[in-house]
Amino acid sequence: MIKIPPAAPATFTSFAATGVVGARWITSGTDGNLWVADFGGQQIVRVTTSGAGTPFVTGGGPQGVAAGQSGQVAFSDPGTNPQTVGRITTAVATTATPMADPFGVAFGSDGAYWFAQFAANNLGRLTADGQYSTLPLSAGSGPRQISAGPNNTLWVTLDNVNKVARISGVTAAPGGGTTTTPTTTLTKKPKKKRTIDTKRAKTRFRFAGTTGATFQCRLNMRAWKTCKSPKTYRLKPGKYRFAVRAVLGQVKDASPAKYRFRIRR
Repeated sequence: MIKIPPAAPATFTSFAATGVVGARWITSGTDGNLWVADFGGQQIVRVTTSGAGTPFVTGGGPQGVAAGQSGQVAFSDPGTNPQTVGRITTAVATTATPMADPFGVAFGSDGAYWFAQFAANNLGRLTADGQYSTLPLSAGSGPRQISAGPNNTLWVTLDNVNKVARISGVTAAPGGGTTTTPTTTLTKKPKKKRTIDTKRAKTRFRFAGTTGATFQCRLNMRAWKTCKSPKTYRLKPGKYRFAVRAVLGQVKDASPAKYRFRIRR
Protein backbone atom coordinates (compact mmCIF):
# COMPACT_ATOMS: atom_id res chain seq x y z
CA MET A 1 0.00 0.00 0.00
CA ILE A 2 1.05 3.60 -0.53
CA LYS A 3 0.41 6.62 1.72
CA ILE A 4 0.38 9.91 -0.24
CA PRO A 5 0.53 13.23 1.68
CA PRO A 6 -1.67 15.79 -0.18
CA ALA A 7 0.80 18.62 0.43
CA ALA A 8 3.69 16.70 -1.13
CA PRO A 9 2.37 13.85 -3.31
CA ALA A 10 5.82 13.06 -4.69
CA THR A 11 7.00 12.02 -1.23
CA PHE A 12 4.70 9.00 -0.88
CA THR A 13 5.49 6.20 1.52
CA SER A 14 5.09 2.49 0.78
CA PHE A 15 4.29 0.06 3.56
CA ALA A 16 3.09 -3.50 3.90
CA ALA A 17 -0.56 -4.12 4.74
CA THR A 18 -0.61 -7.24 6.87
CA GLY A 19 -2.66 -10.04 5.36
CA VAL A 20 -3.41 -8.44 1.97
CA VAL A 21 -2.62 -10.74 -0.98
CA GLY A 22 -4.16 -9.14 -4.07
CA ALA A 23 -5.79 -5.78 -3.39
CA ARG A 24 -8.53 -4.75 -5.85
CA TRP A 25 -10.28 -1.80 -4.15
CA ILE A 26 -9.84 0.39 -1.07
CA THR A 27 -12.02 2.78 0.93
CA SER A 28 -11.68 4.88 4.08
CA GLY A 29 -14.08 3.65 6.75
CA THR A 30 -16.03 5.72 9.25
CA ASP A 31 -14.22 3.73 11.97
CA GLY A 32 -10.89 5.42 11.09
CA ASN A 33 -9.48 2.37 9.30
CA LEU A 34 -8.88 1.49 5.66
CA TRP A 35 -10.86 -1.37 4.14
CA VAL A 36 -9.41 -3.36 1.23
CA ALA A 37 -11.20 -5.68 -1.20
CA ASP A 38 -8.59 -8.44 -1.46
CA PHE A 39 -9.49 -10.35 -4.62
CA GLY A 40 -6.49 -12.64 -4.43
CA GLY A 41 -6.95 -13.46 -0.77
CA GLN A 42 -10.73 -13.98 -1.04
CA GLN A 43 -11.29 -11.60 1.83
CA ILE A 44 -11.97 -8.06 2.97
CA VAL A 45 -9.13 -6.71 5.10
CA ARG A 46 -9.48 -3.94 7.67
CA VAL A 47 -6.14 -2.10 7.79
CA THR A 48 -5.03 0.47 10.34
CA THR A 49 -3.03 3.48 9.17
CA SER A 50 0.08 1.78 10.58
CA GLY A 51 -0.48 -1.25 8.32
CA ALA A 52 -1.93 -3.83 10.74
CA GLY A 53 -4.55 -5.92 8.95
CA THR A 54 -7.56 -7.89 10.18
CA PRO A 55 -9.02 -10.28 7.57
CA PHE A 56 -12.71 -11.07 7.07
CA VAL A 57 -12.99 -14.16 4.88
CA THR A 58 -15.60 -13.86 2.10
CA GLY A 59 -14.56 -16.56 -0.36
CA GLY A 60 -14.79 -16.03 -4.10
CA GLY A 61 -13.08 -12.83 -5.16
CA PRO A 62 -14.37 -9.51 -3.78
CA GLN A 63 -14.08 -6.61 -6.22
CA GLY A 64 -15.46 -3.49 -4.55
CA VAL A 65 -15.87 -2.13 -1.04
CA ALA A 66 -17.68 0.99 0.23
CA ALA A 67 -17.87 2.61 3.66
CA GLY A 68 -21.21 3.16 5.36
CA GLN A 69 -22.23 4.49 8.74
CA SER A 70 -21.14 3.39 12.23
CA GLY A 71 -18.02 1.63 10.95
CA GLN A 72 -19.92 -0.69 8.62
CA VAL A 73 -18.75 -1.47 5.08
CA ALA A 74 -20.32 -3.33 2.16
CA PHE A 75 -18.62 -5.32 -0.59
CA SER A 76 -19.35 -6.99 -3.92
CA ASP A 77 -18.20 -10.56 -4.56
CA PRO A 78 -18.86 -11.88 -8.07
CA GLY A 79 -16.44 -14.76 -7.43
CA THR A 80 -18.68 -16.74 -5.07
CA ASN A 81 -21.20 -19.35 -6.21
CA PRO A 82 -23.87 -18.07 -6.05
CA GLN A 83 -22.55 -14.53 -6.44
CA THR A 84 -23.04 -12.32 -3.40
CA VAL A 85 -22.96 -8.85 -1.92
CA GLY A 86 -22.22 -8.41 1.76
CA ARG A 87 -21.87 -6.25 4.85
CA ILE A 88 -19.23 -6.20 7.57
CA THR A 89 -19.17 -4.56 10.97
CA THR A 90 -17.74 -7.21 13.26
CA ALA A 91 -18.64 -10.21 11.10
CA VAL A 92 -19.47 -11.02 7.46
CA ALA A 93 -23.13 -11.13 6.39
CA THR A 94 -23.89 -11.97 2.76
CA THR A 95 -26.87 -11.73 0.40
CA ALA A 96 -27.07 -13.92 -2.69
CA THR A 97 -27.31 -12.20 -6.11
CA PRO A 98 -27.21 -15.18 -8.52
CA MET A 99 -25.92 -14.43 -12.05
CA ALA A 100 -25.94 -10.68 -11.39
CA ASP A 101 -22.15 -10.11 -11.49
CA PRO A 102 -22.04 -7.38 -8.79
CA PHE A 103 -18.97 -5.20 -9.25
CA GLY A 104 -18.78 -1.51 -8.24
CA VAL A 105 -20.38 -0.42 -4.96
CA ALA A 106 -21.22 3.01 -3.49
CA PHE A 107 -22.91 4.34 -0.37
CA GLY A 108 -25.93 6.42 -1.41
CA SER A 109 -27.49 9.51 0.13
CA ASP A 110 -30.44 7.34 1.20
CA GLY A 111 -28.21 5.50 3.68
CA ALA A 112 -28.04 2.31 1.60
CA TYR A 113 -25.37 0.57 -0.49
CA TRP A 114 -25.80 0.44 -4.27
CA PHE A 115 -24.14 -2.14 -6.53
CA ALA A 116 -23.54 -2.02 -10.29
CA GLN A 117 -24.59 -5.51 -11.45
CA PHE A 118 -23.15 -6.11 -14.90
CA ALA A 119 -24.84 -9.34 -15.98
CA ALA A 120 -28.27 -8.48 -14.58
CA ASN A 121 -28.32 -4.99 -16.11
CA ASN A 122 -29.56 -3.51 -12.86
CA LEU A 123 -28.51 -1.85 -9.63
CA GLY A 124 -28.71 -3.77 -6.40
CA ARG A 125 -29.66 -1.87 -3.26
CA LEU A 126 -28.71 -3.19 0.18
CA THR A 127 -29.70 -1.46 3.42
CA ALA A 128 -27.54 -1.45 6.54
CA ASP A 129 -29.82 -4.09 8.07
CA GLY A 130 -29.70 -6.40 5.03
CA GLN A 131 -32.84 -5.57 3.02
CA TYR A 132 -32.14 -6.13 -0.69
CA SER A 133 -33.95 -4.83 -3.79
CA THR A 134 -33.08 -3.98 -7.40
CA LEU A 135 -33.52 -1.10 -9.84
CA PRO A 136 -33.64 -2.19 -13.52
CA LEU A 137 -31.53 -0.44 -16.17
CA SER A 138 -31.64 -0.73 -19.95
CA ALA A 139 -31.28 -4.25 -21.32
CA GLY A 140 -27.72 -5.00 -22.38
CA SER A 141 -26.30 -1.82 -20.82
CA GLY A 142 -23.73 -3.59 -18.60
CA PRO A 143 -23.36 -1.40 -15.46
CA ARG A 144 -19.86 -1.80 -14.03
CA GLN A 145 -18.76 1.10 -11.79
CA ILE A 146 -20.88 3.36 -9.58
CA SER A 147 -20.40 6.48 -7.46
CA ALA A 148 -22.65 8.65 -5.32
CA GLY A 149 -23.01 12.22 -6.61
CA PRO A 150 -24.48 15.50 -5.33
CA ASN A 151 -28.19 16.22 -4.94
CA ASN A 152 -29.25 12.63 -4.21
CA THR A 153 -27.81 11.10 -7.38
CA LEU A 154 -25.84 8.03 -8.41
CA TRP A 155 -23.57 7.86 -11.47
CA VAL A 156 -23.05 4.55 -13.23
CA THR A 157 -20.79 3.46 -16.09
CA LEU A 158 -22.60 1.41 -18.75
CA ASP A 159 -19.76 -0.53 -20.32
CA ASN A 160 -21.68 -2.26 -23.12
CA VAL A 161 -23.03 0.98 -24.61
CA ASN A 162 -20.13 3.31 -23.70
CA LYS A 163 -22.29 5.68 -21.68
CA VAL A 164 -22.63 7.04 -18.15
CA ALA A 165 -26.04 7.02 -16.50
CA ARG A 166 -27.34 9.35 -13.78
CA ILE A 167 -29.84 8.01 -11.25
CA SER A 168 -31.73 10.82 -9.49
CA GLY A 169 -34.05 10.90 -6.50
CA VAL A 170 -31.98 8.55 -4.34
CA THR A 171 -33.99 9.31 -1.20
CA ALA A 172 -36.39 6.37 -0.90
CA ALA A 173 -36.11 2.62 -1.26
CA PRO A 174 -37.14 1.17 -4.64
CA GLY A 175 -39.44 -1.77 -4.14
CA GLY A 176 -40.32 -0.76 -0.61
CA GLY A 177 -37.01 -1.57 1.08
CA THR A 178 -36.09 0.10 4.35
CA THR A 179 -33.63 2.91 4.96
CA THR A 180 -31.34 3.78 7.84
CA THR A 181 -33.18 5.62 10.62
CA PRO A 182 -31.31 8.85 11.44
CA THR A 183 -30.55 9.97 14.99
CA THR A 184 -30.18 13.46 16.49
CA THR A 185 -28.16 14.80 19.43
CA LEU A 186 -28.09 18.24 21.06
CA THR A 187 -24.44 19.16 21.65
CA LYS A 188 -24.93 22.69 23.07
CA LYS A 189 -27.97 24.32 24.66
CA PRO A 190 -28.80 27.37 26.83
CA LYS A 191 -29.42 27.35 30.57
CA LYS A 192 -32.78 26.01 31.74
CA LYS A 193 -33.56 29.36 33.38
CA ARG A 194 -32.05 32.60 32.18
CA THR A 195 -32.54 36.17 33.41
CA ILE A 196 -31.93 39.07 31.01
CA ASP A 197 -32.04 42.87 31.21
CA THR A 198 -32.79 43.42 27.51
CA LYS A 199 -35.91 42.97 25.40
CA ARG A 200 -34.61 39.85 23.66
CA ALA A 201 -32.03 37.17 24.39
CA LYS A 202 -29.70 35.63 21.84
CA THR A 203 -30.21 31.86 22.21
CA ARG A 204 -28.11 29.31 20.37
CA PHE A 205 -28.32 25.56 19.87
CA ARG A 206 -25.77 23.18 18.37
CA PHE A 207 -26.66 19.69 17.24
CA ALA A 208 -25.37 16.69 15.31
CA GLY A 209 -26.81 13.57 13.71
CA THR A 210 -26.31 10.62 11.42
CA THR A 211 -23.67 11.16 8.73
CA GLY A 212 -25.20 12.66 5.57
CA ALA A 213 -28.36 13.90 7.30
CA THR A 214 -29.91 17.35 7.09
CA PHE A 215 -31.90 18.92 9.94
CA GLN A 216 -35.30 20.42 10.74
CA CYS A 217 -35.98 22.64 13.77
CA ARG A 218 -39.06 24.03 15.46
CA LEU A 219 -39.83 26.23 18.43
CA ASN A 220 -42.96 25.95 20.63
CA MET A 221 -44.57 23.30 18.41
CA ARG A 222 -44.60 25.46 15.31
CA ALA A 223 -44.04 23.99 11.85
CA TRP A 224 -40.76 22.16 11.17
CA LYS A 225 -38.30 24.24 9.14
CA THR A 226 -34.97 23.31 7.56
CA CYS A 227 -32.07 24.47 9.74
CA LYS A 228 -28.33 24.13 10.29
CA SER A 229 -26.13 23.92 13.36
CA PRO A 230 -25.71 26.31 15.08
CA LYS A 231 -29.30 27.56 15.15
CA THR A 232 -29.74 30.99 16.75
CA TYR A 233 -32.92 32.71 17.95
CA ARG A 234 -33.52 36.17 19.48
CA LEU A 235 -36.25 35.53 22.01
CA LYS A 236 -38.48 37.58 24.29
CA PRO A 237 -39.02 36.50 27.91
CA GLY A 238 -41.21 33.45 28.10
CA LYS A 239 -41.32 29.66 28.17
CA TYR A 240 -39.95 27.76 25.18
CA ARG A 241 -39.64 24.27 23.81
CA PHE A 242 -37.00 23.65 21.15
CA ALA A 243 -36.85 20.50 19.00
CA VAL A 244 -34.53 19.34 16.21
CA ARG A 245 -34.58 16.19 14.09
CA ALA A 246 -32.20 14.69 11.56
CA VAL A 247 -33.51 13.81 8.09
CA LEU A 248 -31.80 11.20 5.91
CA GLY A 249 -33.34 11.03 2.45
CA GLN A 250 -37.06 10.96 3.21
CA VAL A 251 -36.64 9.33 6.63
CA LYS A 252 -37.04 11.60 9.67
CA ASP A 253 -35.82 10.89 13.19
CA ALA A 254 -38.94 9.71 15.02
CA SER A 255 -37.42 10.79 18.36
CA PRO A 256 -36.28 14.39 17.89
CA ALA A 257 -33.90 15.97 20.40
CA LYS A 258 -35.97 18.25 22.64
CA TYR A 259 -35.22 20.93 25.23
CA ARG A 260 -37.40 23.12 27.47
CA PHE A 261 -36.13 26.43 28.82
CA ARG A 262 -37.31 29.75 30.21
CA ILE A 263 -36.22 33.37 29.74
CA ARG A 264 -37.25 36.04 32.24
CA ARG A 265 -36.47 39.67 33.03
